[in-house]
Amino acid sequence: MGGAKHPCSFCGLNGGSSAFRQKASAKVLDEIESLASSYGVKRLQAVDNILPYDFLRKGGLLEQLATGKKTARLAYEV
Repeated sequence: MGGAKHPCSFCGLNGGSSAFRQKASAKVLDEIESLASSYGVKRLQAVDNILPYDFLRKGGLLEQLATGKKTARLAYEV
């Protein structure tokens, strides 16, 4: 929500929409598993303007991806 009050240089990339949306870690993991199992996807790529701090914290999404079941390779560009 900080971008709404104090826009950074990336906020202009979204066409004036500065509302922050964050997908829950459990949903991200479920979607990766679903893509890998339903369609045989072995490599996923994603790009975003920012990475939520929650994903970086201990027990967050990145740790869950690193220590969890390996269903696909993930490339994520921020």
